[in-house]
Amino acid sequence: MSKAQIFAGRIDELQHLSSCLHRAVDGEPNVVLIQGSAGVGKSALLEVFRERAARREKAGWVFHVGPRAEGAYQPISQAAVLATNKQAYDRLGGRRKAMESARELLPGWLSAIPVVGNLIAAVTATLQILRRNRRPAQAVAQAPDDAGEALLSAAASHPLVLLLDDLHQADEDAVEQVERVIRALRRGHKLLLVVTYRPTPPGVEDPPIQRMIRSLPGDALERRVLRELSEPELEIWLNRRFPHIVVPPPFLHWLYGRTGGHPAALEVTVQQLLDRSMIRFADRHWQIAAEAVERDDSIDDSPAEIDLGHVQPATAAVLRAASAFGDEFNGADVARSTGHDELYIEDQLATAAHYKLVRVIGETVDGDGEVATLYRFASSHLRVSLARLPADLQSSPPVG
Repeated sequence: MSKAQIFAGRIDELQHLSSCLHRAVDGEPNVVLIQGSAGVGKSALLEVFRERAARREKAGWVFHVGPRAEGAYQPISQAAVLATNKQAYDRLGGRRKAMESARELLPGWLSAIPVVGNLIAAVTATLQILRRNRRPAQAVAQAPDDAGEALLSAAASHPLVLLLDDLHQADEDAVEQVERVIRALRRGHKLLLVVTYRPTPPGVEDPPIQRMIRSLPGDALERRVLRELSEPELEIWLNRRFPHIVVPPPFLHWLYGRTGGHPAALEVTVQQLLDRSMIRFADRHWQIAAEAVERDDSIDDSPAEIDLGHVQPATAAVLRAASAFGDEFNGADVARSTGHDELYIEDQLATAAHYKLVRVIGETVDGDGEVATLYRFASSHLRVSLARLPADLQSSPPVG
């Protein structure tokens, strides 16, 4: 998808990030962690925000870093190369001054090679020397520390926006490097750090990013869950994908009900409908075959369609507990009712959202000022079916 076709929607999230950027520019560092399922639009959100922030005069330097096609994902090191290279060449200018700045910011890297030149070449040559000499692992680990110090040094004097995409793909050392940067942030650092990651998949226990979240103080970062597109946002998505085609409200409502506004599901569903000639364009309007609507309308009303066999027992148990609160509920109430840690409950509900069993609809604040995520069951029939389960089956996945 070209940049012109990128659509993130979620204006509320973009506005929130803009507010965080305002605070960061004023010397109040902000760290935002955004969780979202595969294909929900995390990368698109970061890219749209990057373009917006880059156009703002006071935003400073804005870097969007993601996993590479080859090699380990080292987001802090990659960001440091971008930041220090930009400072050396865009701000100072000239070969001599550039190297002086780079020496100050990355002494560990530059002392390993006796040449003066482009910082990217310096990093590459350093790694080659370390591999050739087979130096111990702890010597290589020193470079990420220097990278973190370089970013903090840059953020101390200049606004800096770091967008780290898909941190769940980074290994433990790389995640610990991110954690060290967050712990070192102080008032006066003009840094906005935004991290995206996926929920913990079933069968994976305690991944590095979840350990990082637990180990950091609660006020060190803000956690958010990226919701699916709303129905009005879905209409915008369709208008951009198929310009000059009028979207009738019944078709829009049907498509939203089928996909829940999940961008990846939208892509697949629309393409399948086009491929199977279930939708077509007539007089610049969308039309959908009656058999497709009839087949889809039976989903919510048929008990046979409600099956949690693909969901882990722990997630099914959390969903059953949530069913006692009605069609809409929040994670904090479920945590209190089950005695589980709220982070554990949020992880299970994120998995349920991935399977379209529940949907994130917003946030609520309790009397103590604590923020909790609001959810809604995908259908009332699902919620009622879960609530009717016998107590001894609460951890059993099949429902229906």
